[in-house]
Order: sequence, then structure tokens, then C-alpha cells
Amino acid sequence: MRIVGTAAARHHDRVLGTARVAFVEVRGADAVETRAREIAALPSKDWRGVRVFRLACEGPFGRGPHVLWVPEYVLWSLIDLGHYVCAYHR
Repeated sequence: MRIVGTAAARHHDRVLGTARVAFVEVRGADAVETRAREIAALPSKDWRGVRVFRLACEGPFGRGPHVLWVPEYVLWSLIDLGHYVCAYHR
């Protein structure tokens, strides 16, 4: 379910468009289909009107590997979806 017209939805749409354009500039148009399939394969849920996706943080200390739920624009901004490290573990 998407709550159209909310501030969160408008922000998400704007940032998602920017992230996709940046992805194409860096990786090229050929990589878009591959990334879209990778994103579609991730578990997802609705949170406050925005679709969020499950990523596992590979942090080696503290809480160790743990789950984070991130919006789609974060996924388009990452280099590799399989080796994500959250801000806490950097």
C-alpha cells in the first residue's frame, strides 16, 4: 500500500529518481535491469507509505550481523547489495 500525496512519498519519489539517474551515469544503462532484479528479489514491506527492503548489515562487531529496512533509493545508491555495512559499523 502506498499513501500517495504524503510528504514521505513525495520525498521518496524525488530521491529515487535522482538515485536512478546517478546509477545509470556510474554503471551504465545495461546494469539497470540487473539491479532491478536484485531489488525485486529482496523481502519488502510497507512502512509509513513507503516500500522498504530488507538488507543484512555485515558488521563484524557490536550487534554483529543484523537486519535493516531501507527505502529503494538506498539500494540504487549502493555499490553491492550483498556486502552492505550500516553507518554504525563504518
